[in-house]
Amino acid sequence: MANRSSTRMPKTEKASNGGRLVIDHDECAGCGACPAVCHSLALRLDALTLEIEYELCDNCSLCVIVCPTGALSVVEKHTCVRAG
Repeated sequence: MANRSSTRMPKTEKASNGGRLVIDHDECAGCGACPAVCHSLALRLDALTLEIEYELCDNCSLCVIVCPTGALSVVEKHTCVRAG
């Protein structure tokens, strides 16, 4: 089994159609629940790291709803602060 801690990245965010999809890679379990429900095919799990094609994301929030660890969230642009 791969060591998830070595493949995790810090929180990242990206503008997406008027909002921001925020991913907390420290919380992501790599379970694949979010890509399974993504009808726009914007989410992909690669080596236990979630990857997003932001230009495809329509902010439907299905990924946020099914995430068992709360690693994903969509927030309005003006309320989001870059983690660092």
